[in-house]
Amino acid sequence: MLVLIIQTARLFKSLGRIAASDEGQGVGMLLALQLVLGAVFYHQVEGWRWVDSFYFCVASLTTVGYGDLTPATDEGKIFTMVYLVTGIGLFVSFGALVARHLLDERVRRHESGESA
Repeated sequence: MLVLIIQTARLFKSLGRIAASDEGQGVGMLLALQLVLGAVFYHQVEGWRWVDSFYFCVASLTTVGYGDLTPATDEGKIFTMVYLVTGIGLFVSFGALVARHLLDERVRRHESGESA
């Protein structure tokens, strides 16, 4: 359990460093914008509740895609195709940025002789 707490603390520390970096701010802002615009679109065009709209956006961009919500309009289907092509790339970029920061921190700790 202690290992989980330590790893979670390290993740949040890395997220803080990412948020402070220009690259992290850029990718983070684009990802947030993608989620917000997607949610607004689905709320307006598909008539979904806000929570359902955000839920669909997150589930889609993480490629989980439960299938419990699906666009019913042609506009919604076309938007979703474009949304996924652009959004999954942003999500992967953000994930790669987090992984890089975590690995860099691990290498730094190893080189300085700190415990894992």
